[in-house]
Parts: sequence; C-alpha cells; structure tokens
Amino acid sequence: MKIKEYTYYKSYKGQQITLKFCAKNKKEVAKLLNVTSYIVNTYVSFTYVEKHFEGIFAFFDSGYLFNNRPDLINVLMPYQDLIKLIDFEKNKSPYLIDIIDLSKGVNILNNPKHGGTRNGSGAKPKYNEETKTIAFRCPISKVDELKTIINAKLNEWKR
Repeated sequence: MKIKEYTYYKSYKGQQITLKFCAKNKKEVAKLLNVTSYIVNTYVSFTYVEKHFEGIFAFFDSGYLFNNRPDLINVLMPYQDLIKLIDFEKNKSPYLIDIIDLSKGVNILNNPKHGGTRNGSGAKPKYNEETKTIAFRCPISKVDELKTIINAKLNEWKR
C-alpha cells in the first residue's frame, strides 16, 4: 500500500531546511507541524512512497552551516537533532546580525538628511483643475480613432 510522504521547506535561524515525514492526511500534517491548513495547502507537497516511517526527518538546503559544514549537506536526520545542531553551531559561531549592536545603528527612516520634500518639487498638474481617471468600453475597431480624438481634446485643455 502506498503512503503519502510530505515535504515542507522551512527556515530556522537562517538555515533553509527540508522536512520529510509521513501522514495520513493534511489535517494530521497541520497538527504535526503546528501550522494552519492554509500553510499546508500552500507550502507542503507530497509524493506516494511504499515504505512508511515514523517521525519528522530533516536536512540542510542552504544557509550558514550549508557553507561551513559540507559534511552535513543532504544528510537526513531526525528534525529535533538538526535543530539541536543548528543551535549548537549558532552558539559556536554567531551570525553577523548577532555581532552588530543594532542600538548604535542609524535608522534611515528617522534620518532628517534622507528623503523628504522640497517646495516646488514633483510633477506639475497638466490642467488648471482636479482630474479623474475614467474607463469605458469601446469597439476594438474604433480604439485608435477614439484615442486620437481624446488625446487631441486633452491637448486642447492643457495649460
């Protein structure tokens, strides 16, 4: 009897990992991963396999450890062991974001020298009054003729 083997791509502490597990249905998948049915329907795929296995297994796809520990690439291991390994390696060699003191950083959104407005800058209005965008249907054979008429009239009304 064929069983569904599910695959879910997840990010954990900067590591892209792939989870593999067996389940009876999508409801069981959502409970197993502790996610909503929307996440399951959108991001989880499955294939039919002959052999059923218990638990969640995982391996690295990309990330810091993918480059620094090539011996771990595509090595399928229990998910909890992989999480422990990521946590251990992260403590041993912190990411750049952990090294930077963000409290001393510059927030460009609050920087008065960045962005803003000046008097007289920006697009100038084409007409001496407010405008409104309109849309309507036109026979396909008359589109070019209508555009010519409308553009001529709009040019007449410009400042």
